[in-house]
Amino acid sequence: MLDLKKIIAEILPLKVTNVHGATRQGVLIIGMGRIGNIAVSPENCLRAASPFSFTDKEELTFFYKTTLGEHWFNSDGWLDDENHCNWFGVTCNDNGLVIELNLRNNNLTGVKLFFRLELPELTWLDLAENNLSGTAYSGVALFLRKLVHIDLSNNEFSGYADMTFSPSTVHANYSHNKFTSAGFNGFNAAYKSMRVVDLSSNRINQAASNSFVNIPSNLEELYLSNNYIRGALPV
Repeated sequence: MLDLKKIIAEILPLKVTNVHGATRQGVLIIGMGRIGNIAVSPENCLRAASPFSFTDKEELTFFYKTTLGEHWFNSDGWLDDENHCNWFGVTCNDNGLVIELNLRNNNLTGVKLFFRLELPELTWLDLAENNLSGTAYSGVALFLRKLVHIDLSNNEFSGYADMTFSPSTVHANYSHNKFTSAGFNGFNAAYKSMRVVDLSSNRINQAASNSFVNIPSNLEELYLSNNYIRGALPV
């Protein structure tokens, strides 16, 4: 298993071409640091653009390569089986569109600028217990608008966690990571749909008054134990 703490930076060139001949290019950066005079950070880890849309199979292929799929514990079918719906951890609807992706505890490794996955029908995403790092904020969930359940627990994510990740989010588990702050975006549609949020066992270091700002009125469960939240609770 790769130890992210011991890796300064490793760049892997990526290239995925869709059925129209359009190419998505980018690099995966594992770890943080400098290469010569070039600063390495999550902000420049993935650069991808195309004038054409990519199929679900092409999106999964790109995801496989950016998370070092050749080192996964289980990659049955991935890139081999012609039908992506038969790939390990993938569930599709009757139209062959991905609705669930469950790769829990599968040695996914890398920095993910959350998220360049363009899976418009995805409702369930479980990437818990892996070696993923980076940030998790709602702006990158543009193409995950139907995502109801997201579990990123037991990874290496850090920085600010936007709990209203996707417009449809009901359940979000970001526990056992390295987030230092978190909050709810009151302008996101998920502000009205959120029911369960788990932020326990992180490194959240902020005043209680900030932690409880904009809490959705429909929220039923909020877990904040094992953090560094301080001050009096708001009345």
